[in-house]
Amino acid sequence: MSQGLGWVYSILQMPREIRCSGASFTAALVPNYKFHLSSGTVELAANYSYNSGYFFSVGHEFGQKAFSMVGASLHSRPRTSEVCSHLGTNLGNTQAYANGSIATDGTAIQLDAPRTYGVTVGVKL
Repeated sequence: MSQGLGWVYSILQMPREIRCSGASFTAALVPNYKFHLSSGTVELAANYSYNSGYFFSVGHEFGQKAFSMVGASLHSRPRTSEVCSHLGTNLGNTQAYANGSIATDGTAIQLDAPRTYGVTVGVKL
């Protein structure tokens, strides 16, 4: 059995004086671990992201507060042609705004997806 470990991270920090309505700080961490077995490959992955918050209006009347999101996945790839993946997104069920707008007749927001799970099964030809 051989193993592999990998990760990706990114950090963005923007000075307040050049930022209009975007986040002043964002970060992401994406570790993964791959097992190479005689029967195939199993890969575990996770992701964590942080956003310091942002505004949907120039006057900063309406915005998203700071939030974090977590996701995970498990991919199984046997030496045969089958492939199976399990995944979960927004595992903390964080309520965050995907977008928003202010108009003279009201305010509108659209939320990001809630906690979501999924399974995919396939065949490599």
